[in-house]
Amino acid sequence: MSLSVIGKHKITVDTTVLDNGDSLAAYLTSAAGTLLTSTTDGGKERLDVSAAAEKAEDSAHTSGDTGSFVLAVRNDAGTALSADGDYSALQVDATGALRVSGDIAVNFSYDYAEDSAAVSGDVGAFVLAVRQDTLAASTSADGDYAAFKTNSVGSLYTADNILAGLVTTSNSSLATIVTNTGATATELQNLSFAEDVAHTSGDLGIMALAVRTDTDVALAGTTGDYAPIAVDALGRVKIIQRANVANLQQQVAISTTAAALPATALANRQSLLIQNIGAKSIWVGSATVTASGAAVGIEVPKGGSLMLDAGPANIIYAITTGATHNIAVWELS
Repeated sequence: MSLSVIGKHKITVDTTVLDNGDSLAAYLTSAAGTLLTSTTDGGKERLDVSAAAEKAEDSAHTSGDTGSFVLAVRNDAGTALSADGDYSALQVDATGALRVSGDIAVNFSYDYAEDSAAVSGDVGAFVLAVRQDTLAASTSADGDYAAFKTNSVGSLYTADNILAGLVTTSNSSLATIVTNTGATATELQNLSFAEDVAHTSGDLGIMALAVRTDTDVALAGTTGDYAPIAVDALGRVKIIQRANVANLQQQVAISTTAAALPATALANRQSLLIQNIGAKSIWVGSATVTASGAAVGIEVPKGGSLMLDAGPANIIYAITTGATHNIAVWELS
């Protein structure tokens, strides 16, 4: 006789009703007091448990209920173990994880329809980019999905196909730009002229703009800086007026040797007034001035005056005949 018992049960014999010649199987009970029934299976006696391990469909759970251990079949390939409609074992993979099949619906709160309006508080997915210090292709072919690229500080790489077609590099010479870009850059070159090149009829140029300054103020940072042309409210170009801002008068001794008037000029000098206050005429000119002959200067007689437009670098000289005497010099800047 073989015993087929589901679950764990202690089997006992009920001897109170057992008579000589009775079938032993009819009087076996489980520890729970439930009778074990005897059936015949192919000529072999089999005991079946029809007790606590069996539950009716839709019956309520009761604390302490017992149950049968359910075995599953490891099936690494996940292939079918039975035909459609047959009883079949549960299947697990190599790690014991139960194989299941089902449809999963995922609803993300950051899915938005094209052209839908933004709403305050909307959430979105964080977009990752790939740092690539030296920009290079990361996909195998045109049309593949690709990641955004950033440099070492996180700045996003972008490409301007129009600008890239006009300027090859930021430090290219104008001639190189012309070679690489053609007619557009040629027009730019037509606006540029080398210093001291001769004018040609039909040359192109850029309009020079000026700055309106109703009150005279400095337009450049310091001496030597580039500065715009200044115009008044009517568009008239402002020029340096000859209004003097400083002056200096002094006496210079004149003799038979040419002397500077004066030896050191007033800074930014614009004009020079000479008056002969001596007893004899003087002759005014360059450093080689004489009182007669081929290098004779301009004569200024006793009591006479001479006004000259002479900058600080233009040194004026004078000479006389006979005894040394003084002349008056007045500089204006």
